[in-house]
Amino acid sequence: MAEQGNKGAQKAEKLLEKPDTLLSFILIFNNLVNISASAIATMIGMRLYGDAGVAIATGLLTFVMLVFSEIFPKTVAAMHPEKVGLFSSHILDVVEKTCNKIAIIRNGELIRSGETKEILGNRDLENVFMELNGK
Repeated sequence: MAEQGNKGAQKAEKLLEKPDTLLSFILIFNNLVNISASAIATMIGMRLYGDAGVAIATGLLTFVMLVFSEIFPKTVAAMHPEKVGLFSSHILDVVEKTCNKIAIIRNGELIRSGETKEILGNRDLENVFMELNGK
């Protein structure tokens, strides 16, 4: 499809060239959305029902997030992988370009505007782990 000029397929192919970057962005934004939803639901629950609202918000949000951000999207993607992949590649491409403008630390590397500089190698990470475990 990418060879035929399909923009979504071309973007998906480009994103799949760096799967660690793609997964990092997906996980980071998934966490941001989940944490934001939790904070908002807790505030609303507390204003409406006081302290009991925290438990109510937690229960409702757990159900909503489980169904609408875990089960439903994964089921749809499993049933229609090409359509979902082509559609989501546009969104993920924009998110990646936006986030690459910001310096972040990911997978032991410093990323700034698409440039990669290794700050911790595997040996360094192993040494830190060994120190933490007293070995």
